[in-house]
Amino acid sequence: MNGSKRVITNKPFSDDLFIDLIEKQKVSFIVGPPSQMALLVQNVRATKADLSSLKQYFVGGSAVPFTVLQKCRKLLPNCRIEVGYGMTEICNACSIGVPAGPNANGFLNENCSIKIIDDNGNNLGIGETGEIFIKTTYKWNGYYGNKEATNDTLDSEGWIKSGDLGYIDYEGNLFIVDRKKDILKYKNFHYFPTEIELVILELPDVVEVCVCGLPDLVMTDLPAAAIIKKAGSTLSENDVIGHVAKRMADFKHLRGGVYFVEELPKTASGKNVRKKVKELVIKLAGQ
Repeated sequence: MNGSKRVITNKPFSDDLFIDLIEKQKVSFIVGPPSQMALLVQNVRATKADLSSLKQYFVGGSAVPFTVLQKCRKLLPNCRIEVGYGMTEICNACSIGVPAGPNANGFLNENCSIKIIDDNGNNLGIGETGEIFIKTTYKWNGYYGNKEATNDTLDSEGWIKSGDLGYIDYEGNLFIVDRKKDILKYKNFHYFPTEIELVILELPDVVEVCVCGLPDLVMTDLPAAAIIKKAGSTLSENDVIGHVAKRMADFKHLRGGVYFVEELPKTASGKNVRKKVKELVIKLAGQ
């Protein structure tokens, strides 16, 4: 066993505090959400601070933009940066590893099995996107006092329904596409918010972004983006709309608009709360 010092603070997260703690406390291992990594790589202080103590950085909890990972690798060349995928119900990471590419979440752990299922309950093959079901070597007893939710999540064979869409490639890498419930629709086309977010994050002045569907009686969901940009940035709505228009199919264009905000609603673990972001966007759009 190896002992190590745990750094605990009662101050709310900020990228400046993050950098200060790493530098002063000589932090060697970090586990955190993508939003914290994004703020770290955007902070100009990070390039000047002594972050050489960092040996391993594990990021997970939601989709990790590959552009953010690349920036972090450049910032921390001697640090092993890994991503992983899991859920509370399995009490562990299902996969972990150095990402092989965008949306990659490493290889499966030994104690986990997964299958990819289509909407009709059929098993899918390599490279085919469907819902991820997980089974572990230990039994999950379900949600306390909520049998209905347990039955909706756990089947009779012990497979846990993740609610996430993904696929496996020929090398065994697990790729996460998006949350199944987050799929949006424009006319008769379905699209994933995350794929639009990844394109927007290619813009260097974008710190964070969350895409949602602005309700429309005819088109169903108009793609809209709530964005936190760098302080002092001159990035405009037209800049973002134009970038997405050049990179993506017509039905993914930001017809719902771009909204610059100071912060995005998050869970305690740092995940964007897409439902609340949608409520914010609807309010800003004047609907």
